[in-house]
Amino acid sequence: WISVTSDTELIIEKLQNLKIDNLNKINSLIGIGNIKKILDKWEANSDNDNEEFWQLTFMQHSWILAQLFSHPIIILNDKAYVGGKSYTNKGGNIVDFLYQNKITSNVILIEIKTPKTSILGKKYRSLYSISEELSGSINQILNYKEEIQKNYFNLFEKFENKYFTFNPKCLIIAGSVEDELDDNTKLKSFEIFRND
Repeated sequence: WISVTSDTELIIEKLQNLKIDNLNKINSLIGIGNIKKILDKWEANSDNDNEEFWQLTFMQHSWILAQLFSHPIIILNDKAYVGGKSYTNKGGNIVDFLYQNKITSNVILIEIKTPKTSILGKKYRSLYSISEELSGSINQILNYKEEIQKNYFNLFEKFENKYFTFNPKCLIIAGSVEDELDDNTKLKSFEIFRND
């Protein structure tokens, strides 16, 4: 009924008349439905190595990325220019997603890779090193972070709403735990790196 009703005021009125327990049940069911939908998409596409596909998927389901932070975030822009062009208009840096902390207005940079991106490299003594692809992605997003901080006034001073770049968080979504972290040594190697 809600999905086919165009009268949003009527929907709000009906929802306000529900008891809090019933509202919580509806909210939980919607959340479970969303999670099942995205898990089905993952299972059908876990071998997909097309970055554009994954960027569009995260754009359509931006709530997934919001779950990764302990504060509310909103998407400011996808494929956001963060600086770096020369006087010849070449060399610009484009981050996949630019999010904003809804409370402090600080930005968050998110770079999307694919499930086929290697996470770990060769074994080094008793642990594994990080893959060349992942370390390259880290340097890429750290470069974006530096550019957005250097170009803050040129990028944001004309905006009505203020955005800040106070040591912005950077997030890379890459690889597949299921495919690559198949033993405790690999898992430990990745977690030691990721947690720092």
